[in-house]
Amino acid sequence: MKQSLTLMLDDMLGFSSTNKREIEILRTQIWLKALLHRFHINRYQLQENVYDSTGKNSGIVWKWWNEDYPANLKSVEFVAEKYKKSDEIFKLPLFELLTDKKLTLKQLKTIIDPYLLSENFPMWNFPSTGPNCNNEPFLLNTHEGDSDTLFQRGDIYGFIGILYLVRKAEIKNDVDTHAIHLRYAYKAFPALCRYHHFKHARDELLTALVRIHRRMRSSLYTIAPDFNTLERQILAKELITLRVRRPRHPINRAFIELKAPYKEATY
Repeated sequence: MKQSLTLMLDDMLGFSSTNKREIEILRTQIWLKALLHRFHINRYQLQENVYDSTGKNSGIVWKWWNEDYPANLKSVEFVAEKYKKSDEIFKLPLFELLTDKKLTLKQLKTIIDPYLLSENFPMWNFPSTGPNCNNEPFLLNTHEGDSDTLFQRGDIYGFIGILYLVRKAEIKNDVDTHAIHLRYAYKAFPALCRYHHFKHARDELLTALVRIHRRMRSSLYTIAPDFNTLERQILAKELITLRVRRPRHPINRAFIELKAPYKEATY
């Protein structure tokens, strides 16, 4: 992560953008490596089971692995017919939300729609079980805009929910709300990258998040990621995000918060 510090700062200050293909390649790499790890197979074994429309071995797995081509949904679903549920990580809305492009509210709703319940009082419908930083199920129903509770989940879905809120505030040009949710996006980022399948791509994921950050100039000039703190939290032996599981201050007994992985401008 430290090696990419200069690049990411250049991105932030120079307003350079990424293209959709970069995120598609990243998505392919995460999906492919997760598939190989989960099913205990190698690239050769996977290639033997992947053919083109003519029934011939196309060498597509090598093209994915060497980043020549990104996988498409049709190919991923074809692979999932043999390797059940291997398409789940590919279909996460994470990658569309991290794509550095302008979105409309309608497009944003389409991306996140499977995970939100009710129009009048929207609540998140994320899975309540599975691995997270706190090693326990997260059972709270969370209101759409509650980025603090999403952060406390300590999992992929918490980060996805917060990233959605960042993009929504960007679309509405809501300066104050964007800054609030962006802080939580950086706080939730280490939990995302502590997952085995995302840890190896943490530099690329952080670069993508920084590029989303810089889309809102007001936040760009007032908040900056603390790269050293992010790295320490990703690699720490444990990272407890659920507040009631945090240690307490010896005098006032307040829960001791994690160090904020961002810095704020002072005037």
